[in-house]
Amino acid sequence: MSALRPISHALAGALLMTVSAAAFAQTKGGGFIIDMPAAGTPAPAPAPDAAPRAEQPAVQPSIPKAEEPSSRMLRAQPLAGDGEGPDESALRYYAQLGQMERVNTEIERLVRLYPGWTPPIDLFNGAPPGDPSEDAYWELFAADRIDELRAAMNARKKEEPNWQPSKDLATKMRRKELRIRIMDFWKKGKWQDLVDYVKADNYNADDADVEMLWTIAEAFAKTKQTNDAVSVYLSILKSGADQPARLATIQKAMANLRMADVEKLIAAGRYDATGRSEFAPIMVDIVRARISAYLHDERSEKIPDPELEVFKAYAKEEKDPNQPGLVAWYYYKTKSFRDALDWFKIALERGGDAMIAHGLAHSLRELDMRRETEEVAYAWREPLVNNLILFIDILERDLRSNFRPSSSPSVSPATPR
Repeated sequence: MSALRPISHALAGALLMTVSAAAFAQTKGGGFIIDMPAAGTPAPAPAPDAAPRAEQPAVQPSIPKAEEPSSRMLRAQPLAGDGEGPDESALRYYAQLGQMERVNTEIERLVRLYPGWTPPIDLFNGAPPGDPSEDAYWELFAADRIDELRAAMNARKKEEPNWQPSKDLATKMRRKELRIRIMDFWKKGKWQDLVDYVKADNYNADDADVEMLWTIAEAFAKTKQTNDAVSVYLSILKSGADQPARLATIQKAMANLRMADVEKLIAAGRYDATGRSEFAPIMVDIVRARISAYLHDERSEKIPDPELEVFKAYAKEEKDPNQPGLVAWYYYKTKSFRDALDWFKIALERGGDAMIAHGLAHSLRELDMRRETEEVAYAWREPLVNNLILFIDILERDLRSNFRPSSSPSVSPATPR
């Protein structure tokens, strides 16, 4: 780095006035920001007092919020683009009857509605169907004409008081009605209504598929009913859900809950004979969330070295500067300033923003590399006012430490006349 040119006392005073005005224009008080600033927008910070004052503590860095887990995980919502996955009930019914023309027609319909969907491999392994006279009901069911289906069934009950729909039809109809109502609330963002409906319905987890359970858990989380959300996620892990669904459950939980609550779900995971967790495939996501929790004082334990190494190996190859930046802020918080410096450099080389430079400058300062600190803070003063404040703070201290008042000349006593 090139050395800074000497700056006069007058220039220092002018800079002090500039940063005071800039900071006052952005905030009316409070501590340093903890969010990554928007591009091109200076981040707020308290204005330093330009007047002479007693020695103040060194300017402290503003550790930014770590990247939200949701930005790199599955969204906490049903998988299908419109919020509702394919219902294969009618398809399976036709397959059980051996009605291949209807099977093919239903497959074509589902493929049109859900691009990328493929027929289940166990399509023809279902139990034999119930009453063949229910064909008309299954057609209404497949077309999502639930109101007409309910009316037709009620009409038949009036004619045949002892008639009951087959268990398969009754179960799947209830499941579809539950799904329709839940997805309607979800699409409209009516989280409290969704929760109230689920509780009033006294639903059973067996009545809901995994996607519905994810949505119900999200609603509980959105309405601050954390224990209920955890219970729903746990019900998935304790069920026969397949591995992709189990991994997605943890990812969705990390997007909706505090990491302390997610740890309860991770603890319920399975381990193989070698002691490897079933959640190892998403360990990078888990460690990222744990680092974020640590940075925000939501976790007191440091990240175990083996886990940290997993994330570091990922971050070292990742082009996104926020990933090595997260490692850098973690090391800074644990006071491993040399490691923090190295990782801030990596993040900055990959296009890190002014907040990364802010961390780099503070790491340099902690290592007593004052000239380098000044240069970094000054170079990044415009995108983030915190860097300008840091530069001024260091400059003031240097000026005060280097200023030595000159001694007054001695005055000889006057000789009396």
